[in-house]
Amino acid sequence: MTQITRNTRSVSSQFPSWRLPKRKVRNILEYSILANDLFKEGKLQEAIDKFTDCLAIDAMNKGYNKNILFNRAIAWTKTGKNMQALKDLNDAIHIDGHN
Repeated sequence: MTQITRNTRSVSSQFPSWRLPKRKVRNILEYSILANDLFKEGKLQEAIDKFTDCLAIDAMNKGYNKNILFNRAIAWTKTGKNMQALKDLNDAIHIDGHN
């Protein structure tokens, strides 16, 4: 069993089966793992691009997207693009309309 498959099973509660097909869950996990790996390698723009791809997979997954926006904000900050980082942080705070 691959690492992605194990991860898919362990986070299935984040992605209810009625919302996303398993293939989409795997894509989300693969993209987010890749984005985090790129970030760790210092490939910040590539990480930002991959975080952006993650957001496009399931725009309705508020909890997940908040985390992705937070991670992307950190990457923006490290590239010196603080206004983009601030926008992502504000979006993360207001994503569900309750804040």
